[in-house]
Amino acid sequence: MTKRFVYARSAIRGVSAGILLATVFLLAACGVQTHSAAGIIAFSRIHGETYVLLADHLDSDRGWGTFGGNRDHGESVALTASREFREETRCVYTVPSESDLAGEPTVGNRRFLSYVIEVPFVPAEEFINRPVPEDCRGPEYNERGPWVWILLEELIQVLENPDSDGEFKLKESSLPAGSRTTFWAASARIVEKALDKGLLK
Repeated sequence: MTKRFVYARSAIRGVSAGILLATVFLLAACGVQTHSAAGIIAFSRIHGETYVLLADHLDSDRGWGTFGGNRDHGESVALTASREFREETRCVYTVPSESDLAGEPTVGNRRFLSYVIEVPFVPAEEFINRPVPEDCRGPEYNERGPWVWILLEELIQVLENPDSDGEFKLKESSLPAGSRTTFWAASARIVEKALDKGLLK
């Protein structure tokens, strides 16, 4: 392989990477949504204190987390977040709608965008005990559970004090009896970003 060929190939790769980067910036500037998944960090204020709603993942070993999932074909990021929140709370929360989310603050990374919203407080047991509407039945409505409200101050302590393996563990006393304590790392990072931006108070 000649040096000239090596240089040419390197130059092409450099140009290709530049084109890809420019395309991403152009899509963002034009309002094209590049996130492939979206969700919601839901919080509520009870007697002057902030609580964050979490749910366990029934279909995986991820553990407790906030809400969200992959975009369906043709969905906007906001519609994905709204749909996933509705599904993953078994339609206890049917809001916010796609349009309601337009002005809400967000945090995320290249793949995942999460809206941070305040919701009315609903006791955790109602997520299981409340009758499920006819249009909220199917496998997508049974991916999460149980649900729990975690005091924000406690959640901050969890994030600031991972265990020796670098994992985040919720307090057993704050969870339903017999629950695992793992707080999913991907959700932990999203919540940390919300805290850094002052969106959870």
